[in-house]
Amino acid sequence: MTSRKLDSFQTPCPSCGRPVSASRTTCDHCGAALLQELPEPLVLPEPPKPYPIPLERPGCLTAYATLLALGGVSMILGAIDAWLHPLLYRYSDTIIDDLVLCGIPPVSAIINFLVAYGLWNTRNWGRILAIAYCSLGIVVTLVGWIIGIIRSGQWYGFGAGVVSTFIVAGLIINIAIVVWLIQNKQYFD
Repeated sequence: MTSRKLDSFQTPCPSCGRPVSASRTTCDHCGAALLQELPEPLVLPEPPKPYPIPLERPGCLTAYATLLALGGVSMILGAIDAWLHPLLYRYSDTIIDDLVLCGIPPVSAIINFLVAYGLWNTRNWGRILAIAYCSLGIVVTLVGWIIGIIRSGQWYGFGAGVVSTFIVAGLIINIAIVVWLIQNKQYFD
């Protein structure tokens, strides 16, 4: 008895077991059907469309909101200090100076806390308020710098140069924040 080996193009008949060409639909020896009808293909329903993934708050936004909140705390502590000093001894000559020293820091602190909250929670109103707050800071800094130079008469020198360097750095930072907030609306709802 000789054994036949199946080549790669043959398959055994499921009925008689003899080798049959893989391209045949019936067995040459017993006539059994080799290919069974395939079941209907399973049609899966389309998966539901995913909800848009919310963007995470960028690290620079987290850092800025944190710094704003810390600045607000600092302003409140400064206001408390300014409120206590007139009781102990007077630094200023007029009541207007006292109001400026005691009134502006708490108002700025409240604005800082509002902006920090809005940015931390990526709210669009926080973005708009931050743009307005930084823009106001840019204008006030420029006007104050120019008035300070005019009143002191120091256009040059060590003291004026150091102060000018810090003022310019502050202006550049505020401008960069405004530009970033304008260009990155996609992070805010």
